[in-house]
Amino acid sequence: VEALGDPVHEVRRAAAGGLQERLDVSLVPGLLGAVRRGGAGASDCAVPLLARLAAGHPAPILDLSRDSDSRLRIVAANLLAESPAGSAVPRLTELLSDPDVNVQDAAIAALGSHRATAAVPALASLLREDDPWLAVSVSSALGRIGGPEALAALAALLPSRDPDVRTLAVDALGAAAGATLAQALGTREPAGAALRAVQAVHGAARAARRAFGDTPWLRPIAVQAVDAVAAGRHPPETLVELVRLLGTLQVPESRPALQEAARHPDPGVAGAAREVLRIPSEGETR
Repeated sequence: VEALGDPVHEVRRAAAGGLQERLDVSLVPGLLGAVRRGGAGASDCAVPLLARLAAGHPAPILDLSRDSDSRLRIVAANLLAESPAGSAVPRLTELLSDPDVNVQDAAIAALGSHRATAAVPALASLLREDDPWLAVSVSSALGRIGGPEALAALAALLPSRDPDVRTLAVDALGAAAGATLAQALGTREPAGAALRAVQAVHGAARAARRAFGDTPWLRPIAVQAVDAVAAGRHPPETLVELVRLLGTLQVPESRPALQEAARHPDPGVAGAAREVLRIPSEGETR
């Protein structure tokens, strides 16, 4: 552990290699001391070792996140990305209010790694027009987290005056929409949650089309929706929203699935499909 602070790089690297063979929680205080005392070289060797230990022993990392040195708080936030979410996410959410923007940035990235849905409101509160740098970081994290709340926060960024923010927001929106729809259409989601997720994806698709016209991620979303409508296994309310989503996406490949949906025994599903296909109802025809 002492050799991690050696001025010679080869010595530091050899020490780190030796410690990898016998990592134990008893080494945590010494490794933290090496990070505190040493320069960048010592940190570069000690931090990967701490990251391997953080998953099972987060308490020392949580203590480090409260250090008065912002450099060490950044190290701690990065390490908390490897720690159990139950202990890491609450502290990382607190670090979003850190006075040092670099600590905030590290906490944002770690919350994205955890896919921390509980942190979405706190992350969304950082989306300010006057701070495009943080907006870019938050967009990336929200794209990894996904879910209705993340989609709504990302869609709100699309009218931004900053072109970089707009571009990253629409890319993150696509990643979040794809993951959210895949989860909603899987067996893990209850019916009400699935409907809410599909509605959120539909809202994101409408926002993206208004802001950018066509975007590359709309087509994979359409493929998922077509498969779900063709299968017809979801509750009628969810199928209606999927049909309306296909109406927004307007991809030619969706027509066979919509034609089948127009013959669905549920009148709501059939009516939505006929409306998208612009097929007049029986009453209108008469």
